[in-house]
Amino acid sequence: MTASVTVLADVPALAAAVAHHLAADIRNVLGERSGDYVLALSGGRTPVHVFEALRVIEADGPGLPWDRVVLLWVDERAVPADHADSNFGSARRHLLAHIPAPAAVLPMVGEDGAVRGAEAYAGQLRRRWPDRELPPIDCAVLGIGEDGHVASLFPGDGDRRLASAAVCATTRVVGGHPRISLTQAALDGARSRVVMASGAGKRPVVRACLGLAPAQAEYPAAALKAAETFWFVTPETLSDA
Repeated sequence: MTASVTVLADVPALAAAVAHHLAADIRNVLGERSGDYVLALSGGRTPVHVFEALRVIEADGPGLPWDRVVLLWVDERAVPADHADSNFGSARRHLLAHIPAPAAVLPMVGEDGAVRGAEAYAGQLRRRWPDRELPPIDCAVLGIGEDGHVASLFPGDGDRRLASAAVCATTRVVGGHPRISLTQAALDGARSRVVMASGAGKRPVVRACLGLAPAQAEYPAAALKAAETFWFVTPETLSDA
């Protein structure tokens, strides 16, 4: 895994940097090839700031070629789309309602439970890309937990995380809900990844993933491989104190 690390002063600066990175990558990639750009989004507080920063980029112009961008989701909670905890619902409120229509929006649907939702999403991806086992993701936007999880791939879920399928489900309740997630195979198949981290609580796992300290546990974030990975972090996640 090739890693690039950018340190930003705070979460708003981090989010703005990520938004500009995504905008530049979308423009560069689509300027060099035909077809669509496939972007996998995540949920949480920091992505909301990224969505808002993308809206600023769109408003300031020139806008992004959203009609050539396909949006996927990295993971989702097993809740309806209008639930306050829905990752898709958050993106719809903070981004999709404010930009031109993308080429396609493929949300994970969790209201029928994580297992059915994972099966449905796998089917949706197969229909979109019938000749591919894994979706052709150009960039997967990821957060990282204090336990080293990415997407909804948690420590101790090795068999599920390493599955060859594109989508998996967790039946254990994490943060109040079972979850649907892209697998490590799908994330490893991405052309690039963006990983965002802020807060002193994430210092041990971020330093371990970047090879600055020994890992104290099996971190799914550290197991990711193959793709070019861009880390955007705040200073306290890297300090050795």
